[in-house]
Amino acid sequence: MSDTEPTTSAAAAAGPSTAKAKKPRHKHVKREAPASSSAEKQASSISNSTQPSSKARRLPAELEIPASLSKKAVPNTKLRTKLIAQHKQAAAARQAAQDYRDYLLPAEAGAIETEGDVERTWRVGQGEIKDAVAVGVARKGWAMKLEGGCAAMDWTPDGRTLALTSASGHIASLDPSLGKLHSEIWVNEYTPEIKFLHNNSMYAVAQKKYVYIYDSQGIELHRLKDHVEVRRMEFLRYHFLLATIGNAGWLKYQDTSTGQLVSQIRTKLGTPSALTQNPQTAVLSVGHQNGTVTLWTPSVPTPHVKLQAHLGPVRAVAHDHSGNYIATAGVDGRVKVWDVRRWEEVWGWGARGEVRDLEWSARGMLGVGWGNHVNVYNNLLTTSPTARTPSTGPAPYLTHHLPGRAVSRVRFCPYEDVLTVAHAHGIESMLVPGAGEPNYDALEVDPFEGRGARREREVRTLLDKIQPDLITYAPSSLGAVSVPRLNTNPNAKPLPGPPRPRSGPTPFGRLPRAERLALTGQSADAEGEDDDEPEGLLVGAGEGDGQRPGKEEKEKMKMRGKMKATKRFLRKKRKNVIEPSAIALKAKMAKMKEQREREAAERRGTVEAREPSALDRFTRKG
Repeated sequence: MSDTEPTTSAAAAAGPSTAKAKKPRHKHVKREAPASSSAEKQASSISNSTQPSSKARRLPAELEIPASLSKKAVPNTKLRTKLIAQHKQAAAARQAAQDYRDYLLPAEAGAIETEGDVERTWRVGQGEIKDAVAVGVARKGWAMKLEGGCAAMDWTPDGRTLALTSASGHIASLDPSLGKLHSEIWVNEYTPEIKFLHNNSMYAVAQKKYVYIYDSQGIELHRLKDHVEVRRMEFLRYHFLLATIGNAGWLKYQDTSTGQLVSQIRTKLGTPSALTQNPQTAVLSVGHQNGTVTLWTPSVPTPHVKLQAHLGPVRAVAHDHSGNYIATAGVDGRVKVWDVRRWEEVWGWGARGEVRDLEWSARGMLGVGWGNHVNVYNNLLTTSPTARTPSTGPAPYLTHHLPGRAVSRVRFCPYEDVLTVAHAHGIESMLVPGAGEPNYDALEVDPFEGRGARREREVRTLLDKIQPDLITYAPSSLGAVSVPRLNTNPNAKPLPGPPRPRSGPTPFGRLPRAERLALTGQSADAEGEDDDEPEGLLVGAGEGDGQRPGKEEKEKMKMRGKMKATKRFLRKKRKNVIEPSAIALKAKMAKMKEQREREAAERRGTVEAREPSALDRFTRKG
């Protein structure tokens, strides 16, 4: 028997007689309190808690006024009050951010922790990781053999469905967490790229000549004939745009919600070798054979940025999830990380072999596939190279060796600590602790949504679709106020409305001819001695009085200059030439003139309108 139950056991042993003896002799009537008493007590307790106490209470450490804001440090009362308000506002913002992390982001990302300075995380193999984690997590490290190998693959934004294709035309989509195969087809032709659209219901496949769109069951839905010999694809899911680029170097944007071809841009840099998008701005980055990386938007026909990243062809380009960094890899064996805000090289090291693909995880880890190895680097965005950093680059976080299997693609699974590797014999996934985002936003993507929620999300995203014109290299320019400026281009078309006042002196080319002659020291009478030139064409007919010259005056002004006799001779010579096309054109113009005159006469009432006849349908029009 426990020590906490002596009273209960004693009461049970005493029996009913003892219980009667303990009853009071006089019965006291217990009066019930009115219903409003409890509410009044609660209200009084709340009011007492909200009212300031007479005793001085100690404020939290964040809300306490620091010594740097005391009256002695800041004697100006107005300035001191303003600084104290800013300090309290900053403290409240920090507290709100902490509450957000505590209540809305309960899960934390894991990582491999070493004991001592001698151990290294890259020495830990996949077998040791699977033995240390739970059974359900260990099952996420799987492998699958494919005939002909895996050429390309893609995950859905929620990380539930994987689509893959081989170079021989084997296309499949599956759910690795459940081991369920959604579709599997064979097209028996080269398929270099595959990409999911807005969800797992449709995916696009770049085949030998055209791009085809299939549904989740593998049924062909569309064939995009405008996209020829495509080798790389990207889908902008907030804009419903499928961007493709092929051997000809044409970058094309197809709207998958309306089926229209939004834009097609000629890069003029040959066959591309890499294509990726910035997840924050939807700007596409294209890697080329001459070692440059260009940034494109659908509304501008020229690249916003042209970066000479490598000395040879670029093999892979990847943007991190913040959009501030970009990683590039080339045939020269170099891997570089660039800061997009300043276009400076933050990291750069040489790989031991040719790098095939790059990929950033949601938490800033960089996966590098080279040869038959896969390296994962951590803390590249939070640290910078020092003098002690070796020439081979930073130490990797994890390494994985695939003997006899050349790596072709690497992709991180969203919201999972899994890196999927496509190689020459199939596909394999490796566990990378701390790579995935542990907390998901249900309004953005929901890995556990059902069929009804998926339909609602599809309708909502269609209503919130962003127009292609809003894709800009500098997103801060959106919403800015455009200040009108005076147009100083002499070839610009005049704006409607009254003319705007011009500031500054009038350019020499816009001055009247008399003033130009006066400035150059010439006389208008000397220039007007030509007998063929009629009077009034110098100033009065066109420029001096502000009136536009007439049609006849324009023709005469065009004749001014040298070789006037030759022009008259050629004009007469052209009149003597009889061409069938000119005769037909003159007849058509005469017929149109006659019809206009007849219609005008009918409106005036001078000619009676002809009644329509049933034989008018056989009359040739035009």
